[in-house]
Amino acid sequence: MKNLYINIGQLIAATRMCLKKEQYLPALILIYSGIDIAGWLDSDNPDAKIKDTFISWVDRYVLVSKQLEWRFYVDISDSEQRR
Repeated sequence: MKNLYINIGQLIAATRMCLKKEQYLPALILIYSGIDIAGWLDSDNPDAKIKDTFISWVDRYVLVSKQLEWRFYVDISDSEQRR
């Protein structure tokens, strides 16, 4: 468990460094990666789809006030099928 805390701490520190240097796209990638990790850790089903755990985590911890809502969602599987 100690390694998990260290790795999450490093992910947060790297995100902060990117933001401080105005590297917004890398920061956003790290934020989304962190949400993927948190969603998987929060899930009771280790076989759940990443999309489902991501959305569930955001609904539970980010959109808790219900004043925020999903405005834009890109389904990666849809974009890959178009190639």
